[in-house]
This record gives sequence, C-alpha cells and structure tokens, in this order.
Amino acid sequence: MLFGWVLSATGSAVVTGAAPALVVAATLPAVWIAFYSTLTNIEDLLAPLMVKAIARWRPGRVLTACEVYDVALLLVALALIGIGVEVGPVLAGYLIASSPIPLVLDVAEELYGAEMAAVDPEMSFRFTSHLHSMTAFISRVVALPVGAALTFLSPAAVLAINLVLSVAAVALRLRGVAYEEEATAGGGSEDAEEEGGLRFSTLALLRGFITRPLVSPLSILLRSIAAGLAGTYVVVFIGTRYGHGAYVWVLVATGIGATVGPQLARLGRGAAGGAVTVTGCALAGALALLIGAVFLPAGNLPVGATGLVIAEACLWGVGSALIGERQVQLSGRDFVEDTVWCQAAGALGAVAGSWAALGLRATTWPIWALGIASLTLALLAAYVWLLSRMRRSAEAGAKKRNEAAAARL
Repeated sequence: MLFGWVLSATGSAVVTGAAPALVVAATLPAVWIAFYSTLTNIEDLLAPLMVKAIARWRPGRVLTACEVYDVALLLVALALIGIGVEVGPVLAGYLIASSPIPLVLDVAEELYGAEMAAVDPEMSFRFTSHLHSMTAFISRVVALPVGAALTFLSPAAVLAINLVLSVAAVALRLRGVAYEEEATAGGGSEDAEEEGGLRFSTLALLRGFITRPLVSPLSILLRSIAAGLAGTYVVVFIGTRYGHGAYVWVLVATGIGATVGPQLARLGRGAAGGAVTVTGCALAGALALLIGAVFLPAGNLPVGATGLVIAEACLWGVGSALIGERQVQLSGRDFVEDTVWCQAAGALGAVAGSWAALGLRATTWPIWALGIASLTLALLAAYVWLLSRMRRSAEAGAKKRNEAAAARL
C-alpha cells in the first residue's frame, strides 16, 4: 500500500505542477490558480462527511477505487488531446474532475494515524513527520518541478506519466488490499458500529480554541492563511519576472525546505516541547517572509528566494508539529472530531489566503501578500505561546490545590 501511495502521489504531483506552469506560460489565466485552490478547499470543508463515507468501507478498497477512477480520467484526457483539443482546457478539466481524490487520501491518512496513535502515540508522531517529509520530497522536489518543466516542453507528456504511475499504483494497491483484508480478517468494523456516528460538539471545539492551541483548529487556520498568501502566486511572480528556469529552481529549493521542515519540528519537539517548537517555527517563518517581501520585488532573487525556502521549511514544520501533537494528545473519537474540524479550518484558511494573495496582486507585486503572511505567522506564535503558558499555569495551580487538599486530609 505504501508503494502504491508513493506512485499515486508522484503522478498527481506531476500534473499539479503543470497547472501553475500553464499560468506562467500564459496558457491559462492567473485566476485559475485561485479557482482551483478554492474548489479543492471547499471539498476539504466536507471532510466530516468524507470520514463517515470512508468509515463504511475498508480504506484500501476506497483508495484503489480512486486510482481506477483517476486512470479513466487520464485516458479520456489523452484521447481528447489526441483528437486536437487544446491542452490547457483539457488539463484544467482533468484537474477539476480529479480534485476530490486528495481529500480521500488525506482522510485515510488521518484515520491510519489515529489507529497508530492508539498503540504508540510517539511512534505516530514520528510516522507523521516522516510521511510529511516524504510527501514534500516526492511532490515538491521531484514531481512538481518535473511537471512544470515538462509543461513548457510537452504538456501531454505530463498526463502520460501520471497514467503510467497510476496504472502501476492500481496493481500495487490491489495487492495491498489483499494483504490488509487477510491481516484484519474477522475484525470487521465492530468498533465503528459501536461508536456510532460522529458527534461534533461546538462547545468542545470552542474549548479547544481557547485552552489547547496545539490541537486547536484556530492554529491550523492561521497557518493555512499564511501558506496561501505566500504560496503559488509568489512563485508565479518569480517565474514571470525572472524566467522559467528560476521558477523551476525555486520550486525545487522550496520543496527541499518543505522536506526538512517536519524533521526539524520532530527534533525540536524532542528537545524543547511542542509549544516552543511551533512558536519558534512560526517566528522564524515570519522573519523569513519579511526577507522575501523586501528582496524579491527589489530584484535580489537569491536572498528573496532564500527567505521563501526558510519560510516553507517553517510552515511545513508547524503543520507537521500540529498534526503530530493532535495524534499524541487526543485519541479515539476526540481525535477524529478534532481532525475533521482542523481540516475544515485548514481549507477555509487556504481559500482565504489564496484569494487574498490574488486580490493583493501577488503575481506582480508580492510585498503585501508576504507581509501579511508574516504578520499571520507572528499572530500564530503569540497565540500558541501565550495560551500554552496560561494552560501550564492553570494546571500547576490545580495541582497545588489538589496537593494542599490531600495534605489536609
């Protein structure tokens, strides 16, 4: 199943990398990026419904069905290109039709993480860090730049590569499903039936907002807004101002930053704790975004791009740390409920950040988008640090009161 996931993620990332490249090449309008981002993130807002739907089936079978659906879409897209339809609209249509697939993969990943955390929370945190690093490396360092580079040469080749990888992924997933069902034979879904439907408590959500910043959807929201503001549109600005070569190399460099970020977060958590790690990453990311805001419009690409690379490492570090803390601190129903609300908050933040970047004209002058993204990360750092200190103080006070009461008895 893991190898099937690797092939599937690689093929999807190759095609995803082609979309902004078509904007750089003026084949699609810039508004396409905001439209597609909004579409996928609106779908992410439906994560609670997706969890209920997937819970009725074995995850392996769901993932295999998604892969078969993707293969069918790719065959249709290549056939349309073969009869002379323009590549831009075909690729856009394929991306729209296949847009629900990443949501299924994300939900399945979270459910697997919950199962692992029930056995060993720390192992779950390590797994999350390594998975995020692998995802970043495959998609950002390898597949996205390859997809972007191929788009400038032969956009049809992008779809063909994805088709080959998806067919191989189907074969591996079918084999993985057989092993999974053999290993879980007789287990069924009794636990899920006993648990019943998911219950979403607004009061519990608000309590998480106020007292538990490391598992709060508000933290995810702020991080996603910053990532949306400092994301694709800024890289498109680099491509249009500094050329296609600079665009591809910045994709690779920021991908390396995204690969390193989760590992730095894992090491930081082991050395200083989750709150210090998230706060430090957020502050470092805020400073790095300010560097990008100053130097990119001024024409200093090396320094400005370095700021983006550091910021990307920090953003992925924050994201990985928050998901890992959720897996460690919560379990069972609480974990699933918090996860789906965090996904919804992340989707909302990505929509807001993406459209704000478009409105701030990040493709032509990214200083405002990067500056507001920096401020958002600074707010995240303040929220996590202050609320974590308040929570520790409250817990220490409660412990002293309990000890005093026990001493009187």
